[in-house]
Amino acid sequence: MYPNLLDQKSRQVVEMSSEYILMSVIHNLLQGECNPDLRLLSCSILAPQCEKDRVIKPCRHVCENLRKTCLPAFDAIDMAWPYFLDCDRFFAGEEEGCFDPLAKLRGESELAVEDLLTEEPTTLIKFTHHSYSKMVSILKKTASRCPHIARTYSIGRSFEGRDLFVIEFSTNPGHHEPSE
Repeated sequence: MYPNLLDQKSRQVVEMSSEYILMSVIHNLLQGECNPDLRLLSCSILAPQCEKDRVIKPCRHVCENLRKTCLPAFDAIDMAWPYFLDCDRFFAGEEEGCFDPLAKLRGESELAVEDLLTEEPTTLIKFTHHSYSKMVSILKKTASRCPHIARTYSIGRSFEGRDLFVIEFSTNPGHHEPSE
């Protein structure tokens, strides 16, 4: 149901958002800590549960517990807790009627994995190995789709003489800003 809790009005807007990109790479940023919990918590904001044409917010206590558990991992990489996981703003108390997006992880549901699969394509980025030329193409294509926040450039050459391309995401790509 759109708009979601971040007021994003379509699936395409969600998939091009910085929140979606961060959610998709957070596992690598945190070296696997707090995942898949963080991914499911993020999904509960980007694609909230609906019932009778009404969005049901995820439970605040779930967010607070996960934040408390995961803050050391975020601190270790000097990264702030994502704003879109603000426990007070985007999550609800049990008295308001909420759902636990991590219940299935704890085995509190008998729903089979097959029941979760749909014919719609997944909205999560699949991490697969690409050839050098394919990776360069993906980096450049991504930057061209978001030119106001992204740019690619080479940071040198590999032993094989290939450019080592990186992609930069920033509110001001190409300009160093302290603490960003």
